[in-house]
Amino acid sequence: MDYTNLKPKQDVNKCGLIYELGSLYDYFNHIDDNRGRRGRQYPLATLLIWMMLAKLCGEDKPSGMAEWVAHRKELWVEYQLTDKARTASHMTYRRVLQDTLNAEEFEQMIKQYHQQKLSQGQEIVLSMDGKAIRGTIPHGEYRGTFLLAIYVPRQGLVLAQASIDRKENEIVVAPHLLRQVSLAGTIVIADAMHTQKVMCREVIEVGGDYVLTAKDNQARTRWAIEKLFVNEICNLQKGAPLSQNFQMAVKTEKRHGRLEKRTIMTSSLLNDYLDWPSLAQVFRIENII
Repeated sequence: MDYTNLKPKQDVNKCGLIYELGSLYDYFNHIDDNRGRRGRQYPLATLLIWMMLAKLCGEDKPSGMAEWVAHRKELWVEYQLTDKARTASHMTYRRVLQDTLNAEEFEQMIKQYHQQKLSQGQEIVLSMDGKAIRGTIPHGEYRGTFLLAIYVPRQGLVLAQASIDRKENEIVVAPHLLRQVSLAGTIVIADAMHTQKVMCREVIEVGGDYVLTAKDNQARTRWAIEKLFVNEICNLQKGAPLSQNFQMAVKTEKRHGRLEKRTIMTSSLLNDYLDWPSLAQVFRIENII
């Protein structure tokens, strides 16, 4: 096969598979393979691709991965992942997981891959949220593993995550987690627990923005926002036009057999009043079903 017409950002493996530089396969090729050369039948990148695909299909154990991969022998030859008519045994996967892969280095590599896959030149929304992992509560206990994660909504990309002891500890862990992600040109959203000045200041300093809600954990801020919009809503109900420095948008949708009306009102009048890092505007959202 002629490979002289490869594109500048492409390469080819020994089986003839043409892959993109910067792809996950390319990242797997750069992982240090400390296995002895004698008896090494499969490239580490190929084994990792098989393991990843099997994992995506619900196989969590090496024996299940090996069986899942073995049932698709012809596909791997067709896709040029291997030139062999056989696949690896479950012991091969066990040795890779136990002796070859470093969990921390592998996680860092996946973070780098996800971040370089994000679109360039446009604002990206990052969501930060904590969730309890299903099925991790030991017998007799009331709490299992709880993770705080930064991810890209609708794309399924988890950029960073950390285990926390209690729900309240999210506030402490959040700034450290944000430092692991490139925030320049991004918009960070989170629940009201993370409406903290320290976190907002760190996001702004590295070139990001934030959209947060104010609740009782920021009582003074919430009171100021409520007071601002209550006066304007009262004026609108009396038939007065929308005041200067206020903007409003209304959207009505029929969902699940019912009409839902959403109204958002924004203002920049509190920018110089509220003691909040780089405040650009405040908003009020109302949903009517």
